[in-house]
Amino acid sequence: MLYSKPTGGITMLKRLYHFSDKEFSEIDPKFFGGNHYTKNDSQYKCPRFFCYDTSNPQEHLLSGCEYKYIIEIDSKNIYNLIKDKEGLKEKFSGDIEKLLKYLAKHYTGAVYDVGFNCYIIFKTIKPVTVFKRVYQQGGKKHERIS
Repeated sequence: MLYSKPTGGITMLKRLYHFSDKEFSEIDPKFFGGNHYTKNDSQYKCPRFFCYDTSNPQEHLLSGCEYKYIIEIDSKNIYNLIKDKEGLKEKFSGDIEKLLKYLAKHYTGAVYDVGFNCYIIFKTIKPVTVFKRVYQQGGKKHERIS
């Protein structure tokens, strides 16, 4: 998505999807690890939350989530760890905690590859849209609630 800034500049917004068992008005990284599927990643203390660039991510653990949130972030504020133009993975020599803290200080989020694009977001974000799972004959779907 493209949006024109009042100064005439162009902002590229990246649409991302966050999944949760909980309903909230903003997604706050300080609650990271509160869901059963993020407990393993909570060994790294840097507050963050995960997002995906598809509304149907490949992670099977997310299939039972009640809520799907859509957020939009200026893409220039997302560091690409796949390309890693600043050489941060080498700079931090595999110290994930230090890498996360650096990224949180300098960026809104980062993207990395786990067989698909996974985004970590370090800032509190208000969702653009929220969907709640509804059960109907023939299957499940998410229905917009805000």
